[in-house]
Amino acid sequence: MEPLSTIIVLALIIGWAGIGYWAHEIGRPPIPFVLLAMIGSPILAGIVLLIIGPSPEYIDKQLEEGRARGRQVRLAEREQQAFAMKEEMRARFEDDAYAQAWSELEKNEVNHAAMARATETSDGNTDRARSLYVRYRVSQILDERLGAMECECPTTVVEHETPNLFEIADATGRRRTLTRGTDGNYSLKTISGGEKVFATIEDARKYLRG
Repeated sequence: MEPLSTIIVLALIIGWAGIGYWAHEIGRPPIPFVLLAMIGSPILAGIVLLIIGPSPEYIDKQLEEGRARGRQVRLAEREQQAFAMKEEMRARFEDDAYAQAWSELEKNEVNHAAMARATETSDGNTDRARSLYVRYRVSQILDERLGAMECECPTTVVEHETPNLFEIADATGRRRTLTRGTDGNYSLKTISGGEKVFATIEDARKYLRG
């Protein structure tokens, strides 16, 4: 009988611990349910936990975590769309950029910054310098055109599912989150990890547009 008694005691201890852990996980105070499991049985305590279910705070936390995951997914999708659009526009402009760079060489109306870089890299080889000029100048033209397009893109503000949070798109289409504080000001996390504070959403929009 001794081994059987030991097994029963161990099973009870595991059951009590399991009830306490379960209660904690669903936002209920563990001690009352552990006592119920000890006085009655772990099965009884488990039935009570099933009936009363998770605490309102636990449900709210789960809902907020689900919304946060949804926001992260949407932000990632928007960033991917913005990147794909930028690459599509780059490919569309590429032929014109090559034509412009070659025309500048033919007319001897080169961009001095691109030519200086090409000359420095070519080690005095004229043909190589012309080839490098085209490469550098094309990259420069594409960056200029895409940058101009980004500056022309208006930023938009979308009210968040969570009160006092707003999503605002910067000039590149990336979504950023504004938090409205109790003082009425709006704070924005910067890329470097700092924080900028604005009196109005319009001030934040102007900052993001550069």
